[in-house]
Amino acid sequence: MWWICGIALAQEPDQQEKTADLQEDTEERIIAQLPQILETTPVSYPEAALIEGFGGSVLLNLMISETGEVLQAEVAESLRPDMDDAALEALFLYRFSPALDQLNEPISCLIQYRFVFEPSTILPLSLEGNVLEAGVKKPLSGTEVIAVNKDGTTLKQRTDENGHFKFRGLTPGDWAIMASAPALEAETATVHIQVAKVSEVQFYLIRDQAVSAQFDLEIIVEARAETAEITERFLSGDDISYLPGSGGDIVRAIQNLPGIARAPFGLGQLIIRGTAPENSRYYLDGVQIPDVFHFGGLTTVISSNSIEEVAYIPGNYSVRYGRQLSGLVDLRTKTNLPEDNIAKASVDIFQSELYLQQRINDELAISVSGRRSYADFVLNPILKNMDISVRAPRYYDAQVGLLYKPSATDLIDITYLMSDDQFQFLGSDSEENQANLSYQKSFQKARVRWKHDMINDWKQETTLIAGPEDTNISIGDDTEVNFELRSAQLRHEYSLIPNPENLWGFRTGIDILGGRDSTLIQIPDIETEESLFPFISPALYGEVTRDINDFRAIMGLRSDAHIQKGDVFILGIDPRLALRYNLTDNTSFNLGAGVFSQIPATEELDEETGGTADLTIERSYQYALGFTHQFLEELKWEATGFYNELDQLVVGSGTGTQFGGGPPRSGTDEDPFRNGGTGRVYGFESLIRYDGINVLALLSTTFSRSERTDENGNTSLFSYDQPYLINGLFSWMIPKNRRLGARARYGSGNPYTPVVNSIYNLDSRSFIAINGEADSERLASFFSLDVRYDKTYTFDKWKLTSYLDIQNITNYQNVEIMSYSFDYSEEQPITGLPIFPAIGLKGEW
Repeated sequence: MWWICGIALAQEPDQQEKTADLQEDTEERIIAQLPQILETTPVSYPEAALIEGFGGSVLLNLMISETGEVLQAEVAESLRPDMDDAALEALFLYRFSPALDQLNEPISCLIQYRFVFEPSTILPLSLEGNVLEAGVKKPLSGTEVIAVNKDGTTLKQRTDENGHFKFRGLTPGDWAIMASAPALEAETATVHIQVAKVSEVQFYLIRDQAVSAQFDLEIIVEARAETAEITERFLSGDDISYLPGSGGDIVRAIQNLPGIARAPFGLGQLIIRGTAPENSRYYLDGVQIPDVFHFGGLTTVISSNSIEEVAYIPGNYSVRYGRQLSGLVDLRTKTNLPEDNIAKASVDIFQSELYLQQRINDELAISVSGRRSYADFVLNPILKNMDISVRAPRYYDAQVGLLYKPSATDLIDITYLMSDDQFQFLGSDSEENQANLSYQKSFQKARVRWKHDMINDWKQETTLIAGPEDTNISIGDDTEVNFELRSAQLRHEYSLIPNPENLWGFRTGIDILGGRDSTLIQIPDIETEESLFPFISPALYGEVTRDINDFRAIMGLRSDAHIQKGDVFILGIDPRLALRYNLTDNTSFNLGAGVFSQIPATEELDEETGGTADLTIERSYQYALGFTHQFLEELKWEATGFYNELDQLVVGSGTGTQFGGGPPRSGTDEDPFRNGGTGRVYGFESLIRYDGINVLALLSTTFSRSERTDENGNTSLFSYDQPYLINGLFSWMIPKNRRLGARARYGSGNPYTPVVNSIYNLDSRSFIAINGEADSERLASFFSLDVRYDKTYTFDKWKLTSYLDIQNITNYQNVEIMSYSFDYSEEQPITGLPIFPAIGLKGEW
């Protein structure tokens, strides 16, 4: 029960009613003794007031508990803000004896206390120091610091916003100083205090991330602006840094989401909604980049440290994206100036990476990163002594970024990135083999982006990216094939997002891609072929958004053209529609329909190289219905049904290849390139995501069917068809800065064409396979269980994280490709990776 000793504090109505009841009860009991001060702490006299010699008093209203603790304090009569704050900070560290009633029993009460500031009575400074978070060197404000001497005298202080604290008037001798805060390990130091000398001490408190998440009392909810995409899924850098099977790579983790089929041997291909990898695109902040993965899909070509989030859109996307039949992945980089300077270095069995981030001032920051694989360094000396050779990838990449914010309304982002991949033969005869076969792929890109906030909530964004892309294949000394692309892309866009005051939204822009595509083919006994394809592909797009209560409609139109060598002109018009209805605060429905176009490859359009100049644009008619429901704040379920109809796909030219749809099939097609292929893909996707305290869990499922139909009306499964895919994973942060995660994957195998018989060729003295119906058989289902364990060791000024990531821990033999014996009488399947442990270290300072 509370008792009123002195005047009552200003209170809310309900509290006033309780206080009135208490006052009525006091008529039956008498306050025999008021609280007395038992324990004080030196006040942090504001330095400015101390220098000025300014003094005075602050009158405070205090709520004292039955145990003598100060539960509440507020200013009744102010002196000046900095001194008011100092008085409040000091009084919360005071300890009183409780008030006593006539029966000598402790009771709680409200009192007034006048705190006097007198500069002449301030004791000399004895000790000062700082409290920082270990590893990241972040100042910790509000941390309690306690000083105790051998006589038991105890003084308390709290750190200011810079993590700084001071003690005045400490008696000479040894003092035990302890700093502590919730979710941080307390630290104690012994300091020897001398007369007329100021001692210093520095504390680095180690944060336990798992405990910290439970103590975090401040919850910040950021609502993502709704977009035109029916299905747009995001993973942040924090989400996937520790996910099992991803190697800490931000883009590889996307392959766990619905709609993406598993690529053979774990290669870094995106097979989205039953289409070929070449039907999808990679973007960097809305502009195209040629690749995201290095050879083998081991890691991305862009440092994950510079990426804010990865957006994965499997279909029915906004008109700002185009030139592909299927989905896309957009890497979105950080746009906020970093608060701290960071350096990171990581080492694992594949590669090493270095990342540096430096904030120059309040307007400018730079970042630099570099990475290189070292399979060639490590394996080659070993393999030479073993008299064997293997083929292994070698890759490296680098980035330089500059982020400049000259004003609150402007952002200039300049980035240079490069990547270089090469397959090499390693081992005893590596030099001979390397001379016989070489495959290298590289690119360099410079990107400049300007974002400007205009009046009336309009925004402008202009991005230019340009640079060379090269692919080189060499066989022996005489055979060489070179592909060179010199291109630039310019996007200039204006946008207005609807808000409660303005229910209309607009987006309009231009998207121009142009350059020169060239091919050089040198083969012995064949005339050298050199082709040059200058081209320009301009696009205009616009969309209108209208909000009506809980309903949103987005109507867009995109026009893509392609001009090549002056004699090729292709035009595509893509109307798109997206509807969203919020049934409740936790449930919404999405509906999308639209046309999506892809321009044929430049060599397919050039008649000098066997192409067909009158090819038309390939098309995909996409329809989707989505559903999202938020069960709890931590638990969300989204599901999407989709149907895609493919038309005017390019086939022909003797390869049997459907360029808009996948790898070569059996048989030949000697006719010229033509838009003769069609197809359809339909299916259902589901994603359940749980974001709890210290736990991230995902369960994604995909059920689909992908078919292709030739000009004769014959329908067959597409070579990348995978009817069912199930991915389940979790990452659990446990105390003492450890993480434990696991991922289970199960899915159908790819279709393949069986060999039904063979004949013996006497001239070549070899067997010739007789194939059955194309893609009429299917590989066995795929299963893999991956586990990962991380442990972070925190030192005063840096952190070290070690991890063990074991892929396919059950050693399941997954068939990736079907092969045969020399006479084709027996199937001899080629399996993927066996159990594969990977270890790594990452330092951050």
